[in-house]
Amino acid sequence: MPNKATTLGIPRADIAGALLLAPTESPILHTEVFAPFEVKNRSGELGFIDAAAGIPRSETGTRANNAKYPRLHWTFKGKTYSCADYGFEESIDDNQIAEYADTVNLENFAGRRCRDHALVQAEADFVASIMNTTTFALSGNTGVDSSSTPWSNASTGDPVADSSLAIAGIQARSGMKPNCVVMTDKNWRYAWRTAAVRNTRPLYTTTTEIPDVNDLAARKALASVLQVRDVFVSDFFYNSSNEGATPSLSRVVSDTYVFFCKRALNPLDIMEPCIGRTFYWQPPNYVGGGLGAPFSYQEAPRGNVVGYSRFTQQNLLCSELGFLVKVA
Repeated sequence: MPNKATTLGIPRADIAGALLLAPTESPILHTEVFAPFEVKNRSGELGFIDAAAGIPRSETGTRANNAKYPRLHWTFKGKTYSCADYGFEESIDDNQIAEYADTVNLENFAGRRCRDHALVQAEADFVASIMNTTTFALSGNTGVDSSSTPWSNASTGDPVADSSLAIAGIQARSGMKPNCVVMTDKNWRYAWRTAAVRNTRPLYTTTTEIPDVNDLAARKALASVLQVRDVFVSDFFYNSSNEGATPSLSRVVSDTYVFFCKRALNPLDIMEPCIGRTFYWQPPNYVGGGLGAPFSYQEAPRGNVVGYSRFTQQNLLCSELGFLVKVA
């Protein structure tokens, strides 16, 4: 229990520990694909170089006597960011906490609900930036419309061919290759049912032999078929109905698309070309914030508010490192 003598928000290491033992129903993808990077101010401009700056040019590097070596030049770009204070909170009466103490810790449960709401919102913002046909048109080197041969059709769906198009498109724009793909668990199952994948991985020989999405060996197997390093799978749902109404559930990540991209493998190296970043800020003397933390404070007359907050922004940096495939 928090110290009831204070009305200020206080950190809750006990709730944070409970959250570690109660992970979200689906993996969190935005911090995997948009690698986290801590910023020193809530908003500002961050310098980075685009993907093309890392590609060597066809220049002669020989030096004549008493002369200098040829100088290389590249453009240092600025990207603005503004971390927003995201979060949710719930109020719990002291009597409720005491009444149900023998069966459930209501503060831990409230912290879990607030965390899940905050993370689903962050996932939705991330998905809106990558599964976007304005940024990634379904033609040329930015995307492809494969809905005429959908992945749901085991005979004609061809994830391998779509992967080859994604690699060619990203290479044409940046000289680099994608290292991951984002999809739903439904498209994971569809991919494994296709003849294109099964013929490459004979261990799974029929459309009914679909490996579990949490099978790491299967993840690596599908990644190798699609010629990427990682396969990220989401089965997060959100409820668009008001409280008390009949639930109306939808997937956070769309079943209509899969997204190939190059993500940063070193979160600390801001100069590594990548599709995007999750910027986060930890305000001084602030409870919560950063990439996410629980907090609580007292609410008169006899109640306790438990919440979860984060100071973040998902920022698309190098669109040339992404490729969108319409698969349905």
